[in-house]
Amino acid sequence: MSTLVVYADTSDGAMVAGDYAANAGGPASADYSAARSGTSSLAAYTTDTGISVGQVHTDASWWDDDLGETFYSEQFWVYESFLSFDTSALTSGATVSAAVLRVTSSGDVSTTDFDIQARLRDWGTSLTTADWVAGADLSGLTLLGSYATSSGFTANTGYDLSDTAMAANVNKTGTTRMLLCSSRTVGNTAPTGDEFVSTYSSDYTGTTRDPVLTVTYAAGATGPAWTTPADTVSMTTTPELKFTSPASAVAQHFYLQLDTANTFDSGNLRTLDSSTSQTSWDYWTGAAWAALPSTGLASGYAGNEIRYTVTSALSSATWYRRVRAGTLA
Repeated sequence: MSTLVVYADTSDGAMVAGDYAANAGGPASADYSAARSGTSSLAAYTTDTGISVGQVHTDASWWDDDLGETFYSEQFWVYESFLSFDTSALTSGATVSAAVLRVTSSGDVSTTDFDIQARLRDWGTSLTTADWVAGADLSGLTLLGSYATSSGFTANTGYDLSDTAMAANVNKTGTTRMLLCSSRTVGNTAPTGDEFVSTYSSDYTGTTRDPVLTVTYAAGATGPAWTTPADTVSMTTTPELKFTSPASAVAQHFYLQLDTANTFDSGNLRTLDSSTSQTSWDYWTGAAWAALPSTGLASGYAGNEIRYTVTSALSSATWYRRVRAGTLA
């Protein structure tokens, strides 16, 4: 197994949606549903060194000496954070077995514990307010992982979100994007005070506190790779054809074709199968060339060079070659 460690792109960021009400002479009433949906006040932040997840409720009153009366205000705020990881180095053939998101706390002022949830959300290459997901729609996004703040969220400490469906949703040929939200926002539970935590973003200096995605994977199978002769070259009529054998956990044989037509269907086609005849087939042991056995190239030599020597001279023409590796049934 191999490991790919990817730090979040600097395109990451956070959004805050809110609703605010003020009133003189009597209590004010803000609308949590408006804050949760993002239909009242909404702003995006993409360059801050910290991003937040959770909700806030404030309820305040104060006496105005000039007007001689009491003023009241109420506010609801909801935070979502957005992360992006370039996971294209995996390539399409990789098999991902695990993927874990780690965030580093920059502070916990929450008076109520909740789960930080990572949910699949392809928000594009730049974050705008159009990427906000209304609270009622969050549950429809695939849950990738979560972390319960009741387990602690000490500043400057890294915390892993459990891998619920992260591995299955890593983009092996592009960018893996997601958002972070509070389980209480998903559950439509209005906050009664400070219910949010903050983490460092990729805009913080260095990478030691950046959000990081660690992917465990097996590389996809690759075919033999030609080494000698080069793709376009003049060669003798009895050349040595060499290629690197692919990785394999079992013994391999090789199937080589030579032809004067690149469609490999002319009357000059030569088919050379090491499983039926090992004549002229050799492999590099690391110290010397050795004859390929009838059982094939042992797995311990996978990745080593293979050589086929043409003994029946080729005609003076342009010749094409192709090879593949396989195992005996």
